[in-house]
Amino acid sequence: NSNFDFINADGSLRGLGELPNVQLGAINHLVDGIGYGAPFADSFEHNDAVYYAEISPIGQGLGLDWSLASIEPEQDFLGQVDAGFQRSWISSLIAVELAILFGLVAARWLVNPLRKLVLEVRRIAGGELDAEVAISHASEYVELGQAINEMTSGLRDRIHIRERLEATTQSMLDAIVTIDPSGRIVEFNRSAETMFGYERGAVMQQPMAELIIPSDMRTAHAAGMRHFLKTGEGPVINNRIEITAARSDGTIFPIELTVAPFVFEG
Repeated sequence: NSNFDFINADGSLRGLGELPNVQLGAINHLVDGIGYGAPFADSFEHNDAVYYAEISPIGQGLGLDWSLASIEPEQDFLGQVDAGFQRSWISSLIAVELAILFGLVAARWLVNPLRKLVLEVRRIAGGELDAEVAISHASEYVELGQAINEMTSGLRDRIHIRERLEATTQSMLDAIVTIDPSGRIVEFNRSAETMFGYERGAVMQQPMAELIIPSDMRTAHAAGMRHFLKTGEGPVINNRIEITAARSDGTIFPIELTVAPFVFEG
């Protein structure tokens, strides 16, 4: 209270407004202006200086006519705000940098095994069927690598079977012509080359009907193929029949023919 006196060290009395502390003098000025016991929370000016102050009455429930006052010069208050902002800005910058660093590390952790998988798959696609994917990483990557290895192993087995089959057919004295479901030639052994007058390389993946079936029989052949693909049955399947065929020079000649279907995976 500005009406209260303070006791000096030498025993003399001084009022609140007479104390040398400028902040206490500012509080005294504020209390004189708003009245003792009145609450306050705002800024005010005193002696060309700006202060932030808060005054709260306390002790009324105990019969005490007290007020608790806190005051801080604007300069100090804004300095603390600036310092807090600076600390916050630095903390935010550090957090962003850590997030970026973590993202880069995580991306590398995820991408590196994928790159290895891609390289191994390209090797396999290039014909290196002995290549094997070996990855020690997350379970998903390990399972994917195992699946690729199983696929490659199955592909090796199919190629070996096809190579053995090709070697067998090439050594047979009978002419062997193999076609796929679309009617294109996928195997043509040496005896077939001799019989029909075509080189193997020239007929591979070519329509068989246009090469060795006489033109007047191609319509019936196409109908028989459609029926077989739909039902799996046909009058010439697994039977030896006598029929005519065409050579590369257009010559029509009689042959004995056996048609045997088979399923070859891969």
